[in-house]
Amino acid sequence: MFTLAADPVPNIRFNVSKTIETVYKELSAANKAEANEVLQKMAENDTDFDAKFYAQKTLENVTAVAA
Repeated sequence: MFTLAADPVPNIRFNVSKTIETVYKELSAANKAEANEVLQKMAENDTDFDAKFYAQKTLENVTAVAA
């Protein structure tokens, strides 16, 4: 799943964010850390507006759950 965050198709990257949000509670601590890193990179660097927006939104949602 994390490798798809670099897919050239924006809809795939967008769906990575949605999938991470769906499964986040079930991830191990190491996978949560990797998910946060992937979302952070997407939120900062993605060239597609929607993929970037949903990565930011998902990152906010999963960090709110973790707090």
